[in-house]
Amino acid sequence: MEWDAEPVRPSDTTIESSLGAVSVSRTQPKKILGELNPNEATLAQLQGLPGIGPTIAQRIVDERTDGPFQGPDDLLRVKGIGPSRLEKLRPHLKF
Repeated sequence: MEWDAEPVRPSDTTIESSLGAVSVSRTQPKKILGELNPNEATLAQLQGLPGIGPTIAQRIVDERTDGPFQGPDDLLRVKGIGPSRLEKLRPHLKF
């Protein structure tokens, strides 16, 4: 029996080096390209924002239980988000 379809390839990357082939697993969340509402985003989605890792993502989730973020400046309530990080986030946020 012959198959016409292309074989399914894993999403991991194989890198050839002088030491042989090395498989690199993509365990990092994908970075978002559009806008994200931090009041509704999941923990994984928040980690897709530039400069946001698991710790700050959890802090965002925890902080929004005290009340929704009305705009980008409200994210300054989150420990670890200062003016510099907020400027990197602004283009990716919607409220």
